Amino acid sequence: MENDWTREIDRLRTENAALAAELAMAQERIRIMDAWMQTQVSKLRQRGGEHG
Repeated sequence: MENDWTREIDRLRTENAALAAELAMAQERIRIMDAWMQTQVSKLRQRGGEHG
């Protein structure tokens, strides 16, 4: 039984590490998209100022 628990804990640790890595990648993609959107907003505001 002890061996089963050890294997399950190891499996969960591995799964947790994989999920943490996936989360970190998703957060980086969000950061990149946010930065891109901010540049687009900036461009639109500048364009609006030129034609306003």
